[in-house]
Amino acid sequence: MNADYLILESDISNEDAVKEIVTLRKRNATIGMLPQMFTEVGLAVGLATLVVMSFGSNGENIGMIFGIFAVAAIRLVPSIRGIMTSWSTIRYNRYSIETMIDAEEQDLSTVTPDTERLNLRSSIELRDISFTFDDATKPTIENFSLTIKKGERVGIQGTSGVGKTTLFNLILGLYTPTSGTITVDGTPLTKHNIRKWQNAIGYVSQSVFITEGTLAENVAFGCDPNDIDHERIMQALENADLKEFVESLENGIDTRIGEQGSRISGGQRQRIGIARALYKGCEVLLFDEATSSLDNRTEKNINEAIERLSTENKSLTIVVIAHRDSSIGYCDRIITL
Repeated sequence: MNADYLILESDISNEDAVKEIVTLRKRNATIGMLPQMFTEVGLAVGLATLVVMSFGSNGENIGMIFGIFAVAAIRLVPSIRGIMTSWSTIRYNRYSIETMIDAEEQDLSTVTPDTERLNLRSSIELRDISFTFDDATKPTIENFSLTIKKGERVGIQGTSGVGKTTLFNLILGLYTPTSGTITVDGTPLTKHNIRKWQNAIGYVSQSVFITEGTLAENVAFGCDPNDIDHERIMQALENADLKEFVESLENGIDTRIGEQGSRISGGQRQRIGIARALYKGCEVLLFDEATSSLDNRTEKNINEAIERLSTENKSLTIVVIAHRDSSIGYCDRIITL
């Protein structure tokens, strides 16, 4: 299938981004070495002081004190280093303490899940979208417009750091545009309806989160085990090309797949992510480099499963981020950022 190409010039140089990363890592490494440096310098100064004191006395007991001090210092250095490292880690993650306290104080028993949806009937439209991070001097995305029609398959590609994932996060409603609007069937996405939109879309990332539960519980993620619809589970797994895998399991969909999916392969993990979105009943699927960490054969099988799924369901809208052309070859359009 011939693909239309839309080129968007990035305002951020990859070379500048790499230089910034290198600078930040150097700074982080230097700061991390400071506690160890101060500790070792302090011990050296202490030992030097004892040596100087020995010259001004009869030196009878100084040698013994010096030896004890030296042995104690050698034994204490690893412990002091560990304490300083732990202290740095606590300082680095201290922001999460307030979040945990706030979460603990909330009465979650009174929270009612919002299940209302903003379903896609015609198109998603991005109008002159721009987005700039708080600490950035240049916009990651600037004056970008795109219309995605219902049932369309759109591929997005580009070099690292060009803004592909940022664009996805804007569509997902995780980021708010600095300027411009995103509309669904003409309805602008706002803080009042963004949750309804998120309820209507499915997202499959590069690393699908798997719990230490059964296959059914992982597909119906977030649902009460007593409320799981087994018929819908089987339909979602079949559409995700996992029917044969389920049939090979001793307990079928009630089989536990291990902590972090330790009993399944990478390809099966990604298919479970697809099945999870299908069980949710989503008509819009977003794939963020979902096959980039897989081998070529597994990637090909999953891409064929996605293509077959979209062919069988013409109303299903698919947006895919990928580095490899082979991962978006089935798309109707390819957008290069």
